[in-house]
Amino acid sequence: MASLAIPQSLVQRFTDSIFKISRERPILFILSLAGVFSSVSWMVYDYRSFKSIGKGGVPYNVFGWLAVTLLRPISRSQKSLTNTSDLDRLVKQIANEEGEKAVFKRLTLSQRRGERPTVRGIIPQRQVDKFGSPELTGNLNKFVSYLSSTYPTILRIAPSAWEGHNDALFLVREHPASLKSDLLSERVLAKAYSRLEILHVHPSDGSLHASLSPADASEVIRQGWGTFHTLSGRYKDLPVTYVMLYAPRDNEEVQVVKKIIAAAVEYASGLDVTE
Repeated sequence: MASLAIPQSLVQRFTDSIFKISRERPILFILSLAGVFSSVSWMVYDYRSFKSIGKGGVPYNVFGWLAVTLLRPISRSQKSLTNTSDLDRLVKQIANEEGEKAVFKRLTLSQRRGERPTVRGIIPQRQVDKFGSPELTGNLNKFVSYLSSTYPTILRIAPSAWEGHNDALFLVREHPASLKSDLLSERVLAKAYSRLEILHVHPSDGSLHASLSPADASEVIRQGWGTFHTLSGRYKDLPVTYVMLYAPRDNEEVQVVKKIIAAAVEYASGLDVTE
């Protein structure tokens, strides 16, 4: 196959233009070089950061990185990831329109001890420090499997609709709640499980993503057990109640996370979950 040759005259004109700019407008030339260098350096650094988080949700290559880069303008800022005002307004609106009984709230949590772990990434979103252990992550997976086997006509395990390669807990059938309902509580519920997925555990770090009720999601975030997903309520059918739960660090924290999982399942399915 013949190689594609660049005309020598074109190369010469380009080179002459560069030299001309460097002589006649040296400041512009230096600033342009600095801008190009900074842009390339940032792209290399950002791509390496994207790869360091691991696989999940988008292709694990430059195309996945480009997709994530395009999503940055609509993603939540780091400061807003623990701001529950969106959820609290939603809870208040449901209570005002339908009464307190329409507000689904199962969780009353104590404050999680210590500082929050560091969370990075848009897609995927992962915890990058303050991990638990593989054994603790295994306990969470066993509980999810227990729920699926205990309620096989209502729950099932399948590859995540959001992340693909991780297993997730799904509803077997669509919830009767409708996005077109006159009731806000039903529209929120239908939005939360539009893909039928309730939650999934990340094997790499032991954290989880789960769709909760607005009140329970607010409780989880305010008490330090989790944070918003970067695109919660911002992208397609990813609901505002979609949160990351931090990896448990000991058996006591495993029990708390199991309670949160049970609350997610109860909200999604109407079950009364026995742990």
